Amino acid sequence: MAANRTTDDKRTSNFLSPSSSGLARAFPLEKRAEAQTLTISGQSVRESKFGLGVFIENNINYGTDGGIYAELIRNRAFQDGGNSDNVGSGTLEFWSENGDASLTLTEESPLSDALPNVFPPTWEGTTARQDLAQLLADLKPIYFRLPGGNTLEGNSLKQRFVWNNTVGSLPTRPGRKGTWAGWDTDGYGLHEAYDLFTKMGAEPILGVFAGYTLNGVAVPQDQLQPYVDSVSDEINYLTDTSGTWADKRTADGQADPWKLPWVEIGNEDYLSTVGNDTYNEYRYDAFSEAVKSANNQPGIISSSAYYTPKDKLQAIDQHDYDVPQSLIQRWSERDSWPRNGTQIPELEFSALNSGLCSGDIYNNECRLKDPTLMGALSEATFMMGLERNGDISFSAMYAPLFKNEASSQWTPDLIAFDILNSVKTTSYYTQYGFGNNRIAQVHNVTATMAPGPVYWSVGTPQEKPDQFVIKLTNVEDSPQDVVIQLENGKAFTLSDEAQLWQMAGTDAQAANTISSPNTIVPTQRAISASDLVNGALHLTLPAYSFAIVNINSS
Repeated sequence: MAANRTTDDKRTSNFLSPSSSGLARAFPLEKRAEAQTLTISGQSVRESKFGLGVFIENNINYGTDGGIYAELIRNRAFQDGGNSDNVGSGTLEFWSENGDASLTLTEESPLSDALPNVFPPTWEGTTARQDLAQLLADLKPIYFRLPGGNTLEGNSLKQRFVWNNTVGSLPTRPGRKGTWAGWDTDGYGLHEAYDLFTKMGAEPILGVFAGYTLNGVAVPQDQLQPYVDSVSDEINYLTDTSGTWADKRTADGQADPWKLPWVEIGNEDYLSTVGNDTYNEYRYDAFSEAVKSANNQPGIISSSAYYTPKDKLQAIDQHDYDVPQSLIQRWSERDSWPRNGTQIPELEFSALNSGLCSGDIYNNECRLKDPTLMGALSEATFMMGLERNGDISFSAMYAPLFKNEASSQWTPDLIAFDILNSVKTTSYYTQYGFGNNRIAQVHNVTATMAPGPVYWSVGTPQEKPDQFVIKLTNVEDSPQDVVIQLENGKAFTLSDEAQLWQMAGTDAQAANTISSPNTIVPTQRAISASDLVNGALHLTLPAYSFAIVNINSS
């Protein structure tokens, strides 16, 4: 997502042109006269590495300070609202005259000793607000992205994310002007993010500043080396087992090295001509060489698909903000994408707009305030396409994660919250369904009718080759009958693990909000003998529904 730019500057996709409008209905309204029959192959056809990721972008919607970062005192260092955005040690530019008050500094009572903070009980001993962190943990993410997004670049070079200003004791962190709003204290820094998500079992995708800022300025090639060196230092700080940087990390409270499977170079470097050209000409190469020379040699993700030649790219970060109709139609998109060694994770996406209006989806009246049922179903359909092509798309991350009801700059968002409450949106339930029902092997499906309005993904978990995970969406306003069978005469069997989880509703535009948090709530029931006919599963998918079946085979 792009901060402080006109929304006309946004792009929906690295590969595809954005949808500017959508139709209210993409498929016939009538229930089909016959059931869609899906026949599942007995043998898997490919591995799926696909797993859910989460992405907390600092500052946006006050989702870190005022959100997941549980500090209760706002503006604890008196920086927000000052008359200068100077950063660094020693500045008093954030102080201003207030009546007859005066400020006196003495050696006996230095100002750095007067940094108040108040934390309530937090999640698992981290700095995270309990309810928000638990909602993320319940998604069972396998990746987390940090810091990523526009906060990495900053609105100017002075306001970029400086990694070593986000570690160590709080008095040593100067903070910076927020990319999206207010002041970013960087209290939620590298250690805080790592601590939070490693306790959830997730591994990092580390975004590194790559010499480009949101005001359209790229660091000249002959001035780039200090920023490249900073990336090398950051990787060494996180992963070294001994030496200067390992000692520094230990002094900051983490003796053991952190894991670092992936590093992403920059963020959305394709969004401007300057950013794209300099990325291609010298920035990507300079930073990728620094990453390659690291001791643990993490994988490298490009933030731009337009880097050439593409055979040099190990992975490309794809971002898609779209309308439901388009996301649904893209269910089969990656079936034909080349298998050339390049991974394409989806590290930002959402149904941004209902698609019921014409014009720019970022600015028209159909821009969503909160995720809707139809938006969540379209995201589920899109994600089933990613899951089925999990050999080239190893993760997906809804963005943004958080919306502070007191002040937001971007909608829709996965989790809404105020000072007391938090809300699971319809899109949250979609993410929950995927995170809690991951597959490792993909099975082909032969259908008696073309896809739509029913879509599917079928696979088996890592350690349960005889248990099938069947995901289905019905994106229309009428129920749809589905028969699911195994090839070669095999049959589904009943067991305690045979379960149907389902999210459904009659209003496609229904949403869960702070004032109405339970408009759409999933249900779960056991698969019963009446659901099986001669070893085949017979289901009626309700209107506007997302269903997940777990069932064993004989």
